[in-house]
Amino acid sequence: LTSNTSSISITRLASRTDRPERFMGFHFMNPVPLMKLVELIRGIATDEATYKTCLGIVHRLDKTAASAEDFPAFIVNRVLIPMINEACYT
Repeated sequence: LTSNTSSISITRLASRTDRPERFMGFHFMNPVPLMKLVELIRGIATDEATYKTCLGIVHRLDKTAASAEDFPAFIVNRVLIPMINEACYT
């Protein structure tokens, strides 16, 4: 089971399931058909087999995986949001 969220903790979502070790963040960038990057986010209980399975899916989709920490906004949005705010301020 995966989630495409970039604002809710993967660990928190996984803790609500019966198998948190089989839960991951699988965050596609928009527009999905054009963007190659997919952020893979492990929850605290995510096991190695689940991570490797998701990594294999990313490769089969001919996309690029980036492993992100389970921290609000992950990688891309942590960089993007401050840039947008600064652009508005400027």
